[in-house]
This record gives sequence, C-alpha cells and structure tokens, in this order.
Amino acid sequence: MKTICFVDDNEQFLEDVAEIAADYGVYDTVHTFNSPMDFRAAYLAGNLSEVSSFVFDLDMGAELNGIDLIELIKTNVSAGDITVVSGGMGEEVRRVLEKAGVRYFLKPLSVANLQRVLSE
Repeated sequence: MKTICFVDDNEQFLEDVAEIAADYGVYDTVHTFNSPMDFRAAYLAGNLSEVSSFVFDLDMGAELNGIDLIELIKTNVSAGDITVVSGGMGEEVRRVLEKAGVRYFLKPLSVANLQRVLSE
C-alpha cells in the first residue's frame, strides 16, 4: 500500500493535488493537512507511519515551515521520499534542500511535475 501526505496552507492547492493523486492511481491513500501543526501532531502521535511520500509547502506562516517539517521526520524518512513546493525560494534555501537530497518544485505545480512526484 502506498500513501502520500500533502501539507500546505492553501486549501485549494490541497484539494487539487489530492484529486490528481487519487485519479493518478499510484497511491491507495492521500492525507492532506492545511496546518503544519496538525501534521506535526498526527505525525508525533504515530498516525502517519504508513506514509511513503511527503510533499510540504515551504512557507506556511509563522508556526512551522517545510524545513521544520523535514527536520521533524528526517530520522525516519528517506530524503528521496520528501518533496518541497513553494511559490518562491532563495538560493540559500535551494542549497539546503539540495544538500539534504530533497526534491523541490516551484508553484504553480504543473500536472507534469506532480506526476513526477507521484511516480517516484
């Protein structure tokens, strides 16, 4: 069973990617969280142990960001199973993501790039 988890503060983005992921047929379960704090609570409670791929927005406000979430899960999850999406990011952030081995895409996330995320 393959499960993917999207964390993004944009509810429309979450609805769109969840629909595409369900239609794509690679994943049996799609989890979505529009709050990084809700994701953190679910992850720490062990409710996401079956997730095989994670997609995080980079900038979700003051609570936590995508880098914080990577730090949270990195001891249990391979960097190749993490993707970051963002409306923009500086060169320093790109270097951090590349050094960590994390894939990243800029928004708007095209269907082709989402399919790349879903198939890897």
